Amino acid sequence: MVKKYTAVLGTARGWIEKNRTETAGLLMLALLVLQRTIFGFKYFPAIDDWFLYYGRSAEGNISQTLELMLRPLAGLTDAFIITPLARWGCMIAAELLLLVMLAASVYLLCKAFSMSRISSGAVMMAVAALSPIGFEGLYWIAAAARIISSLFFVSLSIYSEARYITDRKKRYIAVFVISGLFSVGFYEMMIPIYFALTVIVMLKHRKSLWIMVFPVVFTAAAIIYYKLNMGDPSLAERGETIGKDLFSYHIWDMYDWYKRVFGSIQLRLLKESFIDGIKALAGHPVRAVLITAVSAGFAAVMRGSRNDGRLWYDLLMGVGLIAAAISVMVILSYVRVPFRVAYPICIGTALIAEALLCRLLPGFVYKAAVFVLVMVFSVCNIGELNLYRWNNERDEEYCAEVMEKASVLDPDILVYIFNERDYWYNDRVRHYEYVKAVSENYACITGMIKYKTGRPDILNVMTVNNGDVIKLYDLTGDDVETFYIDKTGVMQPCSAVRIGDNYELMSDRDGFIGSLTKDGDTMLYEEYAG
Repeated sequence: MVKKYTAVLGTARGWIEKNRTETAGLLMLALLVLQRTIFGFKYFPAIDDWFLYYGRSAEGNISQTLELMLRPLAGLTDAFIITPLARWGCMIAAELLLLVMLAASVYLLCKAFSMSRISSGAVMMAVAALSPIGFEGLYWIAAAARIISSLFFVSLSIYSEARYITDRKKRYIAVFVISGLFSVGFYEMMIPIYFALTVIVMLKHRKSLWIMVFPVVFTAAAIIYYKLNMGDPSLAERGETIGKDLFSYHIWDMYDWYKRVFGSIQLRLLKESFIDGIKALAGHPVRAVLITAVSAGFAAVMRGSRNDGRLWYDLLMGVGLIAAAISVMVILSYVRVPFRVAYPICIGTALIAEALLCRLLPGFVYKAAVFVLVMVFSVCNIGELNLYRWNNERDEEYCAEVMEKASVLDPDILVYIFNERDYWYNDRVRHYEYVKAVSENYACITGMIKYKTGRPDILNVMTVNNGDVIKLYDLTGDDVETFYIDKTGVMQPCSAVRIGDNYELMSDRDGFIGSLTKDGDTMLYEEYAG
């Protein structure tokens, strides 16, 4: 019996030794699943999820998706895969599928880099898959369905390129072409990453220059597509480039945003999420032990390797990937750097960190550093997940309150809710769509109400924040109900008093609430600051 056990153990060790990257990929997947399911096999939707998936029938999603075609393959995925799962109450299945694709992505990147004699290893996998600043883009399905899918096809394309150049088998060039085309159709911010990675692998092998025809054609096609469709409001900002007269200001503004996102904002995010993660793990000791064990296994199995590459080349390629990640923001006229847009920088950062640490740290110290890194990132990600969970619970309470107090089921009654909250919390990072309240716009709360009631015809709830412009409408009619959110976050009734062409909102409880000023066929809402 002992001999048999020893033989099995020896076989397992031999397999792991021979397939270190494959084992590390499986351990990464296990770690991601352990993190995401610490509060049960449940996904916690937020803002865009409600109107993209939960609030639409499959037919409605298909018709709207195919009409806009903002991101063609992402739209088809929304319509035929994610929306049905949402309607069936199985969004966790979509989340788990995306985790498989994420783990496969970092595995394929490591294999492609290894075959191309570029630094690869545990640090690269950990930074690319677990970096807390990427949690928004890698968890929130409205973003992750685009980012992870694109990253997966980019990684598969680059892996296939390296295999073709190495093995000269035609099937790999076919996979390279198809995967590259798919990556372009999911998320435009990943197109420069796809282009840059193709160049890096090709230059490292110094052969098959003709292979660059495909990323050049795909990238050019995407640029032309966005430029030709600038008349479509959903595509306008993606095709409008910055003018020469504003370029210097634009660069400075972009630099300032990235500096804050990767500086003060990220430091605060890490601090807050780490504290929340420690508290969450303290309440789940078994899960904490499992995460620790898998993290230790990952650190022990996956090595860091310079792959006979030169440090200066790896660092230069890492900088090139970072430049590719921000290149879209340099060209476009708007500056908007939410966490999901900042995430692609993590790929170049991962290569730089790997290139340095695998050379500077001895084997044991490298493994210890990987273990600490993975554990810290895991704790932070659990803290982030805990915030999404808490936010979802507050969204559920608010939706129930709206459905109880307002006539949302009567399509002939228009419901206005003033002084809406963009965030339920006051003590955490606030950055663009980062864990916002469902009340932040009418589409989100309407989608949630549609899902809760099973009524796809509900379109009568209008949320209004300070500074919002709404269509001119008679707020004193019998077909209108007006409410506001008080200082404690509770929904209260109010009434509109017409003064000439304008309105004042009054409440028996709090008095003057705010005013609506007519401007043509619209009205500007201003909340009373007293």
